[in-house]
Amino acid sequence: VQAKTNDASIAAKLVAIDALVERLDTPFAQVSTYEEAIGSTLKTVRRPTYTFGVIAGLLIAFLILLQLTYSDSRVRSLRQLARLVGDEALLGVVSRKANPVSERRVALSLHRALGLASSASLRFLPLRHELTDTTTVSRLAEMSGASHDVSRPFSELGVPELTTTDRNTVDVIVVQRHRDLRKDASEALAALRRSGRPVAGVLLVD
Repeated sequence: VQAKTNDASIAAKLVAIDALVERLDTPFAQVSTYEEAIGSTLKTVRRPTYTFGVIAGLLIAFLILLQLTYSDSRVRSLRQLARLVGDEALLGVVSRKANPVSERRVALSLHRALGLASSASLRFLPLRHELTDTTTVSRLAEMSGASHDVSRPFSELGVPELTTTDRNTVDVIVVQRHRDLRKDASEALAALRRSGRPVAGVLLVD
């Protein structure tokens, strides 16, 4: 309010405010109320609604899975790798956990490749990532009766390292499941076949 005014009621208003300040426990008074009826709560759902929801969820999940399958370019299975490189170039699959049957199959293939090349040593070539655990390839080399060396990844080697004419060493391409790309496996095999060096094939490692 203005300090100077001709309103005669201001004095009465000030007195009323002073009286309320003295009575801080003045009870609240309800001015008005409002009610709105929303309706009954939904308690049951018809069976066709459940069925439609389940079918729609399964369809969406299938579409997502299909999209992931086509967009995923990594090597996920031995069958995928066989389609890429061919059965003749595929040596097999091995894992960190020893499997005498599958490992001996791969070792026999390596031994045959060593005999054809008149070699006594194996060079294991990962594609893009170094092998963190070399115990598996060491077991394979021991079974095949050859010495071995684990090279730096194929993507890091220079042309002289890939084309050196050391006929005493046979190359083995190592593909790591769920890590390496499918196109990298096929391109590395094609490149090594043109290098002039003996190539045993492609090995899938879990």
